[in-house]
Amino acid sequence: MQRRETETIYATLGRRVKASILDSVIVLALIVTIPVIMEQINEGLPEGWGVLMFAPLFFLEPLLISCWGQTVGQYVWGIKVVREADFRKCPLFLSFVRYYAKALLGWWSMIYMFFTKKHQAIHDHLAHTLVILSPYRLAKNPSFAEKGITEQELEKGFVYPSVLRRFVFFVIWWFISFIVLNSVAEELLSLSMEKERAHQILDSIDPLVTFFALILLLTVGFLAAKGLLPGARRRSQLPADSTTMGRDNQHGDDSQINP
Repeated sequence: MQRRETETIYATLGRRVKASILDSVIVLALIVTIPVIMEQINEGLPEGWGVLMFAPLFFLEPLLISCWGQTVGQYVWGIKVVREADFRKCPLFLSFVRYYAKALLGWWSMIYMFFTKKHQAIHDHLAHTLVILSPYRLAKNPSFAEKGITEQELEKGFVYPSVLRRFVFFVIWWFISFIVLNSVAEELLSLSMEKERAHQILDSIDPLVTFFALILLLTVGFLAAKGLLPGARRRSQLPADSTTMGRDNQHGDDSQINP
């Protein structure tokens, strides 16, 4: 049965990321164990069958989304993928489109959730899907609704640039911020040691750099979505009464000048 849009509770970014992490662990485990199992069964893998070990990586998620409406990770975290139009399961072809777009775009797709009313990533838009809290979980435990989020409403009293403009300037400012911070860190290290040694230290702490880059990505994305970045700033909106009053005053002054 189709749910009314006002009843829909969308999955948060954090919940979706945790589900993706669990799914990645499961896929990795399958890639490792499938060749071992096949070798035990066949007493040696036939030539070319090693390709099957990568089948979960390319096919598992789209098949689960199309047939079941959710992956194992999404089931554990209580979220479900549905078609935007009628809240039914996503067709197989669009499930593959959605999965490969997500794999290609990565965090850039997920950050787009900050900009959309229904918390849709770019791959959700391409496949015309929504990610919602599981209706089964909600029916079983109504308090589970607290784990989700309703439609995003922009702060009232402001005029916002278009979503495309805010997203483009998010990309621009993230690249600028990342390059500047990386250059500053390298220069600070170079003051106390040779530049080659500074490069080696930065390479050795690459996971830490990646973590801070992700934090920077989330921060800049949030600021861009709220219209707080230069080039895509929100503007204060004058109340309608003030606008009308200003027009009335202008007409009044004119009438005094030209009786």
